[in-house]
Amino acid sequence: MLDFTPLPTEIKQCKREDAMYKKSLFTSFISILMILVFSSGIAFALPSGPDVKAASALLMDLEKGQILYSKDADKKIHIASANKIMTTLVALEKGVLNSEVIISNEAANAGGSVLYLKAGVGYTLEDLLYATILTSANDAPTAIAEYIGSGSIDKFVEYMNAKARELNMKNTYFTNPTGLYDSSQYTTAGDIAIMMRYALSNTTFKEIFSCKGRPWVNQGETSI
Repeated sequence: MLDFTPLPTEIKQCKREDAMYKKSLFTSFISILMILVFSSGIAFALPSGPDVKAASALLMDLEKGQILYSKDADKKIHIASANKIMTTLVALEKGVLNSEVIISNEAANAGGSVLYLKAGVGYTLEDLLYATILTSANDAPTAIAEYIGSGSIDKFVEYMNAKARELNMKNTYFTNPTGLYDSSQYTTAGDIAIMMRYALSNTTFKEIFSCKGRPWVNQGETSI
């Protein structure tokens, strides 16, 4: 039979005093340790950030939008291929993927990197969007801009800047759909992060952006 006789008051008091003594001893030990560390000049520093060579950069948690690392994220920089991201995004929201886009002379004669699209030939909007992201060709986004802008590239660029304002990209301004150099257009690492976070919430954009390769048919010839 088990004995559940209560402990005498004196024993309970003794146990409480013993616990208080141990707690007091531990607190004193920690205090002494802290004094020794600080008096010896030992310094504890947080790990330094990554050695980023770029003029500006920003690392963001895509799901939460939390900024994990930033370096001159609001510094205005040349916009480059960020145009093609916005061009694709605007086209996805305003166009129909299986619609036919007829290539104009202006699109066929676009400068820089090109796919050698032929004037008068029709391509689906979907194919041109994949070409824009996967090859960074300039004739594809030019054709897209003309199609979505009802023949006017300037009108399409207005759509691009309107979307930038909607996304609160305060330090971004577009002048063309390709990213070809223009001293009057600019963006920042912070604004690009905002745009990319929004763009990747679009399922179709995410599929295009994550694609590694896609058959391309041009004038009866197929390539990847």
